[in-house]
Amino acid sequence: MPVPEDRVPNMLKRTRRTIEGLEPLFQLAIAGALTGVLAGMSIVLFRWIIAQVHSLYSFQSYIEMSIELRVLLPMISVLLLILLAYRFMPWEREVGVAHVIRRLIDRNTNLPWQNTVYQFIGAILCIVGGHSVGREGPCIHIGAASGSALGESLKLETENINILMAAGVAAAIGAAFDTPLAGVIFALEVVISVHSIRTITPIIIASVIATLISQQFFDPFSTFNTEHIEAPLSSHEFLFLIVMGISIGLLARLFIKSLLFFNNLVIFNNELWLRFLLAGFITALIGAFLPEVMGIGYNIIEAILAGDIALHLLIVITVCKLFLTACVLGLGLPAGLIAPTLVIGAGIGGIMSVIGMQFFNMPLANTSLYILLGMTAMMSATLQAPLAALICVLELTGHTHFVLPAMLVIIVSNLVAKGHLTENASVYVQIIHNNLRKKEQLKT
Repeated sequence: MPVPEDRVPNMLKRTRRTIEGLEPLFQLAIAGALTGVLAGMSIVLFRWIIAQVHSLYSFQSYIEMSIELRVLLPMISVLLLILLAYRFMPWEREVGVAHVIRRLIDRNTNLPWQNTVYQFIGAILCIVGGHSVGREGPCIHIGAASGSALGESLKLETENINILMAAGVAAAIGAAFDTPLAGVIFALEVVISVHSIRTITPIIIASVIATLISQQFFDPFSTFNTEHIEAPLSSHEFLFLIVMGISIGLLARLFIKSLLFFNNLVIFNNELWLRFLLAGFITALIGAFLPEVMGIGYNIIEAILAGDIALHLLIVITVCKLFLTACVLGLGLPAGLIAPTLVIGAGIGGIMSVIGMQFFNMPLANTSLYILLGMTAMMSATLQAPLAALICVLELTGHTHFVLPAMLVIIVSNLVAKGHLTENASVYVQIIHNNLRKKEQLKT
């Protein structure tokens, strides 16, 4: 329903009149800039709260935490999540990238504030509680909700609000990774399928502005230290990259199938509190013996890049990270999966580089490059977003001569992950289809 004129703040009315007096492209450009500001500030607040809570801990990583705390922290967080969840109706607990895509498919431009609040608080509780989840998915929801709220307030047409939602998605990726171009490509590749100058302009503007805002509050994204990656690969290593791409594609399929398995798991009438408690218990159990799999995992990526993790431990971390992430997200914890896929991919890249050097006497040019290629390929195979992953490689390394090996690994992993079934598109599309099937089963 349109907002009554007498209830619209004066500043918003003046803004709307100004935008309405411009050409359509300039209208969307200004709206895209406002979306970038709104999304950027919201995501900065989200990240700042997480950083502030983490600063209260007396440890730098979960490895330094006592085993008692590694057990208690996930359980306390799921208890708080249960209290939070039951303050919202079931449809208000639909969150994440799949929720945003479903709304865009249905041409429903309204992302309710209740869902966004649940996503915002719930994701913070998940992340600070040490669960194997990511922050990028919640950021995407928050960014898209910023574009939706702005478009609804300005009374824009449905098509234009959809564009602003995509602009919010691009802003989220740009602000989260300090990769504004990858944010644009991700929004165009995964979220919105209509490409034109009218669509792309506000998306680019929003991504740039949100990234600049994020850089004012946080250092430019430097978790993945790629400055020392310089040596190009030799031609005989490309066959090894194909094997690596096949391995990543198969693991991506396993990850998606595992996530859907836990999503479909019926536990005592599917009570939400039991699902959350199970997620907390499994996290506590695995985290007690393998703290490396707890949390977002960017510190583990840094350790893998530095070569500080032995091969046998790297294999265990990769397998357990895949299982634990699929478990907690499949059981319904309101957080993201992009960061865990990066950790899994880094593990595969590290494993492949060590195997190549130790068992096949391959003079691998640069093990760090294999790790970076593994990260981006795993993300791409899971999300079916090859162009966004390729741009990530370019923005993170700043070297064009890594594009060719990246293209090879990414496209092979995507083809293997997709398989011959159209249903095996992206994890988000499969989640949407799976949720629709579950609703149909409940009706019958």
